[in-house]
Amino acid sequence: MDDLFDSLSFPQASFEGRKFKIKKAKPIIKKVDDAVKETMNEIISGKPTTFVVNVQYRKNATWQGTITWVEQDQTMHFRSALEMLKLMEQATMSGATPVVSWDGEESGESN
Repeated sequence: MDDLFDSLSFPQASFEGRKFKIKKAKPIIKKVDDAVKETMNEIISGKPTTFVVNVQYRKNATWQGTITWVEQDQTMHFRSALEMLKLMEQATMSGATPVVSWDGEESGESN
């Protein structure tokens, strides 16, 4: 996505990223790779979920914008790509403890 945004020059990045020599990462722990594969298989085997992502800004080396969960007709703002991914994960995983929820409340914080 960043390559697409760079080619369109919108939204513009707030800084130029550094590039280092690319090395292929070797799996350090085989068990972690297996656990990730099992989790991904569970997500993929479930019913498809559709999201519309609108990236409005690229500041602080991440994305900010809105994400819409089409099946539930809910829209949330996200402050980072990680938060966006957590929202997507929360929508696809039922019964998990939410870190960021679609209800607009963040767990672990008191108002």
